[in-house]
Amino acid sequence: MAAAVARPEEGRVARHKDPAKESGARGLYEVLAPAYEMLASPERISREGDAIAAVVLGIGGRSVLDAGCAAGFHAVDLARRGLRVTGIDISPAMIREARARAASASVEVRFAEGDLAEAPGADGNPFDALLCLGNTMASVRSLPERGRVFRAFRRALRPGGVLILQMRDLSAIRREGYAFPTRAFRRGEEEWIFLRRHDPVPGGIRFTSTLLHRITSSAEWETHFSEYIQVPTTAAEWRGALSLAGFTRIRFAADLRGAPRRERRTPDRIVFARA
Repeated sequence: MAAAVARPEEGRVARHKDPAKESGARGLYEVLAPAYEMLASPERISREGDAIAAVVLGIGGRSVLDAGCAAGFHAVDLARRGLRVTGIDISPAMIREARARAASASVEVRFAEGDLAEAPGADGNPFDALLCLGNTMASVRSLPERGRVFRAFRRALRPGGVLILQMRDLSAIRREGYAFPTRAFRRGEEEWIFLRRHDPVPGGIRFTSTLLHRITSSAEWETHFSEYIQVPTTAAEWRGALSLAGFTRIRFAADLRGAPRRERRTPDRIVFARA
């Protein structure tokens, strides 16, 4: 999870409230931040890091902007590989976790709070690569917002730099929906349980997230809830928005290694584009 434009306003549901009447992705992810590693297995981060590093080094790149870096797992992994990494996220709690993770790994990564549309790099120090992973772009739901974000991404990259987007392919779940595996995490006595669903509804896909959290085993559970509608976007629409922002050589893949989608069906839609 990650930084995004126009997340819903913060919402918190105490035990006596009706969670169905509350929403707040931003507040939910603030509470989730210390437990974010339950969504980022070391095996997946390493596998994706291999693929990302190969793309960056393949264009002679060294500097990377991780836009929507969440708790910094990919950023730290890439820094361990010798890349110069900057991470931005809208969540202060995620940035705190990311900085602690980099310090623990003894790597240097610059982390800062920032919206996707505030992606740095237009000040004379553009990046060789820009990552927006983990379906972060799903939170950018309007066409004007999407254009604003893509223009910021283009300004953040040097000429010839590469943009890598990772998104869910909603077309695969439009009929039946999808329930993500339930995740649980414990740190000391503090506990988190995280549930997410995609459900088809008229006009799109409803994405609901429910986070149960308690600070000790004897404390009451608090429930944090987020809900919004995602509208499936076609490849042609993504291509058009990226082209208008100044990107070229746009291609779609099944995974971060660039496997063609026609050869492999996955729940992800990966987009590569050049500035």
